[in-house]
This record gives sequence, structure tokens and C-alpha cells, in this order.
Amino acid sequence: MASKIRKCVVLSCEKNLQSIKADLETVSKLGADLIELRIDEYMSYDPTEDIKRAEEKKKQAEESAAETKDESEEPSESEDEQEKAAKTESSEVNMEKTGSDDNDKDEKKSNEKKIADKDGDEKASTDEEEEIEDWGEPDLAVDTEIIEEDPEEIFKKPELSDIEELIKSSSIPVILGFRDLGEDSSKEAAQRAELLKKVLAGSPAYIDINIDDYKNESFEEIKKIANGSGIKIILSSNSRKDPIEEDELVEDFDIIADQKAELYKLVCDVDDHSSLAEVFGAADTIVEKKIPFTVYGIGSLGHISSTYAEMLQIKIAYCSYGRHSDRTKPALDLSKMIEDWNLLKKK
Repeated sequence: MASKIRKCVVLSCEKNLQSIKADLETVSKLGADLIELRIDEYMSYDPTEDIKRAEEKKKQAEESAAETKDESEEPSESEDEQEKAAKTESSEVNMEKTGSDDNDKDEKKSNEKKIADKDGDEKASTDEEEEIEDWGEPDLAVDTEIIEEDPEEIFKKPELSDIEELIKSSSIPVILGFRDLGEDSSKEAAQRAELLKKVLAGSPAYIDINIDDYKNESFEEIKKIANGSGIKIILSSNSRKDPIEEDELVEDFDIIADQKAELYKLVCDVDDHSSLAEVFGAADTIVEKKIPFTVYGIGSLGHISSTYAEMLQIKIAYCSYGRHSDRTKPALDLSKMIEDWNLLKKK
């Protein structure tokens, strides 16, 4: 049973291209079976604030480097004090002359030689310190990448062609989808269809389509492309109702199960234990229908649907990686989910 559950990491936030690439590389090493990319979230990324912060950071780092360089070129305070002390010592020695003129001359020469030797040692030590400081200057940059590169290049907004290439280069099968659409999902269906159509050449393993979009004529071409190229369809319900009721969840499932798809997904807003119990009850009923399904829990307790994936007998367990698009809601991380699974097996 456990082997049939696929672990899907959702990269669900607005990010620059480099960050998306870094996330994909990291997630590929975590043991995930699938990655979900939400196209509209990446397309809505605005790099303005990131570029502004990077430019400020770059300016501060360069100013810090310049100040440190200036300080290294000035005589140190300890060096000035040592020179004054040496001169004072010399004056005191000369003021304490006693005995014959020959002894005074010998003592003066001896003191002058000591001062010369001391100055020579200090100069050699100072030269060595300055050389070490010179070697250390490259490390003064707070962030070498930001100092050396143009922030506008680092925080580049992804293009559709970039997303297509990311899909092609991913070592893990990709699900393409959109952020949760809410109740009024019929708006902008044509734009979502156009976005999706332009990246299907990347050959994702799945496309996740909301039931309202699936029925919209704008998605007819998408369905034809998917069927002709072997891209599987995950059909999602629009079950974000408050309060959640088991019977309504089952009805929502029956609506999507009446369409042709590889997998059917219930999207549920779960913020209390009562709602969670309704989801578990609905899942228990759906299992008897022998139709492949999954549950995507949203809200403060939504992640529990993934933790108890084996009990629910769902096909995909969802978790998040990195900054979540909705920071007010907790996201289940992949390692935590696997840890919970292992604990449940021991009980």
C-alpha cells in the first residue's frame, strides 16, 4: 500500500528563475516522486523589491570593502604609540647622562642602535600585517555573487520558455497546475489555458486542471494536446466550503469522477478537527468506489491528510518546500512527512 503513494513536493510561490532552479535541484535529492509547478504563481513574480534589496546590499558591501582598504593603508594606532614610547625612552636615557663623556657617547650609541633595531622589527611586522590584510580583502564582500553580478540578472523573472526548459531538465516527473482558484474559478480560464498550452512542449508527466476549467471550452485544445502526447490529467474539485461536510465532499468527488482523468483530487480547507473528521469520512466512502483519488488539504490542519496518506488510501501525498505562497498557513515538509509515516508504522 505504502509503495503506491507518491510523494509530491509543491513549489508554490513567486520566485526568480535562479531560485526555482535551486529548489528543483534540492528537491530532486530529497526523495520526492513528483514536483508540482504552479505556472501562474511564477508568472506573477515581481522582481522589483528583490532587485532593490540586492542593490542596497551590494552598495553596503562595497562601502565596507572600501573603508577596510583605507584603514589598512593608514599607520595603526599601536604603531604610533610604540614610536612615541621609543623616543621617550631615548630622551630619558640622554637626560640621565653620568660619568665621563666617553661613557655618555657609548651609551647614546647603544641606545640609538636599540631604537633602530626596534624600528626595523616593527616595520617588518607591519609589512607582514599589511600583506595579510591584502590577502583577506576578497572575503570582505558580504555576498560576492551580488557584488559581482547585476541584480537584474540574478532576480530575473521566469519566462514561459524558462518553465518549459525546467520541465524538460527535471530529473523528477513534473505536475503543471495553478494556485487554488477559489469559488469564482471561471474567470480568466482562457488566460490559464493559453499559459498551459505554451509550456506543454516541455512534456510534463501530469497537468492538474480544476473541474470548472476542464468544462470550459478554452481547455478543449489542452485536453486534445494532453491525450495526444501522453500527458496525464489530474482533475481537481472545488471543495473549499465552510463548514466541510462529508456528504458534500462525496458529491463533489462524484462530479469530477464523471469526467475522464487519470486521478481525481479533492481540495479541502481544513482548519479544525471537525472538518478533518469529515474529510476522513468522505475518503472512507470514496475508497469503496475503486476510483484513484487524492486529497489536498489546505489550512492549519490540511497537512494531516498527507501524514495519514496510507490510512486514507490516497495516491499522492502533497507537501511543500521553501517559502509558501500563503505564509499564514503551515506547510508540511517532506522529511517531516516521512518521519511521521515511520512513527505511525511502529504503532
